[in-house]
Amino acid sequence: KKPWECNKLGPRTPRKWGSPTLYCFSVIRLTSYEAAIMRAQVNTDGSVGIFGCDQFDVFAAQGRGLIGDGPEGPVWTEHFQDAPVTRSIDNTAGNTALFRNVWAAVKQVGRWAFTEWTVKVDPDAVLFADRLRQHLRPHTGKPVYIQNCASYTLVQQGGAMMFGAVEAMTREALHKYFNEGGMWRCNKNYQFGEDRWMGECFKEIGAWPVTDPLVLGDKLCVPGVWDCSDQRRAAFHHYKDLGSWMKCYHEGKR
Repeated sequence: KKPWECNKLGPRTPRKWGSPTLYCFSVIRLTSYEAAIMRAQVNTDGSVGIFGCDQFDVFAAQGRGLIGDGPEGPVWTEHFQDAPVTRSIDNTAGNTALFRNVWAAVKQVGRWAFTEWTVKVDPDAVLFADRLRQHLRPHTGKPVYIQNCASYTLVQQGGAMMFGAVEAMTREALHKYFNEGGMWRCNKNYQFGEDRWMGECFKEIGAWPVTDPLVLGDKLCVPGVWDCSDQRRAAFHHYKDLGSWMKCYHEGKR
């Protein structure tokens, strides 16, 4: 018998895309715990987290880094221009300038245009892509974004907002931002964190919110208590080390 060889025979057979189709991305610092979590995602159970979406990217400002061997081959980071992070008026990270640069890189890479939804996922959020599709399906094809966080503290935002751990928006909403003047109209409000900035931007350019607090389990959102085994939720946040992230993932996939 001919011995086994590890020579590459050709391209991999692409996975069948889900419905609705998802482009998911994360922004990481290559020298932090975030990179370890992303590498675990790509190497677990055939690739999970953002790599369970139909298209995906990992953005980093510090250079090019190999994340791992994904469903379609090696996953390398995409570059974006870094920017200073301050404190917002809500006492959160003042990262609007940084994420304006990230969104410019998302536009340049271009994968957002091939899928029905784009989802920005924080590295410390545990995402289950198939469950997220169930939440998003009824709103596909409309210029909308998902307000996934309801809280009594969000008075200025009307009691709900698109919380930054998982930001889901349709292709139609992003088209308004990228191609109908949103990038210059929303060149303001740097006093906000990027999630509040993006939500305010969408309202101004004609995308409307859909509130679904069951998308995300987060201590900052009502009810503030959740279990990673809750099959209703599509994501859980926040897990800032590899051990706790993997623990939540394994509890959630049962």
